[in-house]
Amino acid sequence: TVLMTSAAPMVRDYINPSDFSRLVGAILDSPATNATVDCYTMAPIEKITLLSVLQSRFNLNYEVVPTAVGIAATGRKPNYYSLNRRAERFGYQSRLTSLDGIQKEILNFLEETQAV
Repeated sequence: TVLMTSAAPMVRDYINPSDFSRLVGAILDSPATNATVDCYTMAPIEKITLLSVLQSRFNLNYEVVPTAVGIAATGRKPNYYSLNRRAERFGYQSRLTSLDGIQKEILNFLEETQAV
């Protein structure tokens, strides 16, 4: 199967479960407070960089098409990640970039599927 994607640039921040657990733990270990926090990693990732790495490392088969694929009900968001680092006040420090976290989860998935 070929992944079809648009040529539109996009930057996202994908938090790994281990970083998410670290974030939740840091909040739970802190004194009770009423505050909002955003999830974040050490660095977000550009779509084309992610696709390129996944192609070279995991043989992802993708094709860039000139028109948008799918419907964006709330409008296009080329940069969709938070710059809010309030979670640091709770002691959270991300250990992974988006790219590192994605690759780690793919490797975990592949190991699990091969063990079955």
